[in-house]
Amino acid sequence: MRAVDIADQVGGLTGPQQNIGVMDNKGIELTLGYHDHAGSFTYGFNGNISFNKNKVVDIHGQILYKYSTNLATITKAGLPIDSYYLLDAIGIFQSDAEVAASPFQSVTTKAGYIKYRDVNNDGVINADDRVIIKSSSAMPKYTYGFNLDFGYKGITLSAFFQGVGGLKIYPEGNMVLPFKNGADATWEWATDSWTPENPNARLPIVTTSTDGDDNFKASDFWLRDGSYLRMKNIQLAYELPQKWLNRVKITGLSVYINAENYLTFSKFKDYDPETTLNVSSLYHYPMLKTLSAGARITF
Repeated sequence: MRAVDIADQVGGLTGPQQNIGVMDNKGIELTLGYHDHAGSFTYGFNGNISFNKNKVVDIHGQILYKYSTNLATITKAGLPIDSYYLLDAIGIFQSDAEVAASPFQSVTTKAGYIKYRDVNNDGVINADDRVIIKSSSAMPKYTYGFNLDFGYKGITLSAFFQGVGGLKIYPEGNMVLPFKNGADATWEWATDSWTPENPNARLPIVTTSTDGDDNFKASDFWLRDGSYLRMKNIQLAYELPQKWLNRVKITGLSVYINAENYLTFSKFKDYDPETTLNVSSLYHYPMLKTLSAGARITF
């Protein structure tokens, strides 16, 4: 969907949304289930995984660019929708002599700044050196989920896990860039940024979000693996034996403890990876962890 272009002669208004092209999604989904028992012990598994390959087939010869402060994407025929369109970061400058011997980035470039690849070999780093990365925050390459169930003499344990893979996140906002809009720097910026004494740091030299413009150009340096596996729900329950309940004229009584969103496995530690799906900023409320307990009584 894209707004139809309307000539400036009629006021430069934004036109209505219209399907302007063809997009292809091809994939495969697999499901598997197994249930069995060993005496009084029962166990079961149900799982599924879906693979998807997204490609723009035709948008009438157009190339669509999307820009924000520190991010750029491209949509054109033959690519996944909203593919990242970024400079290729190849390290961090270790000395001013290295800066002088490298393609020109800006007059403020210095040791500790991010170093970019001169893709077209013209001696200058600019928008012409961006590369297409066939990945976006909108389309995971695969999604999956599975249930585990166990039971033994009235005790049951069930869990549901859900996850995505093959996904890249480009985080933006005050919590990503240091001292932006009056915010502080995170602990990672304070402890793992480049200094002459810490040349192998993950992050470049600390600057404000405006003074260190070289560091915050749209580049693959800031891409993060957004894959995750989350335990969406787990419940442990115990159903009291019927022979105990007959004495008090109760048909059924079970007690349980339940947890939701309690465990997440992901390389992305900046924020909740589930709520950053198809967005770039970190201004989204995370999924709540809840822990509850209760009883079910049937008369």
